[in-house]
Amino acid sequence: MINPQLIEVYSSSPALERYFYNVTINNLQDTTAQFKLQFMMPLDHEQLIHYTLSLKMVKNVLFQYLYDRDTGEPFYIIPTSLHMEGEDIFIK
Repeated sequence: MINPQLIEVYSSSPALERYFYNVTINNLQDTTAQFKLQFMMPLDHEQLIHYTLSLKMVKNVLFQYLYDRDTGEPFYIIPTSLHMEGEDIFIK
């Protein structure tokens, strides 16, 4: 159920939709979800990678989505409970 929501979040984001590639749910337990987001972008655009696809931007897009949702919806996530880590992996 969380996979389609994450796809919606990032594929409808004006800032990130053109770079969003995939989401994979790695671990889903009662109140915890571990997932991997993949974005694709040309390597020769270092400034865009640094700012547009920064962890801060990716996290803020998800925060905004969560804050805009109705708290009565099923699978509601409290935005302040979110923890996000990132790593840069570039594949040529």
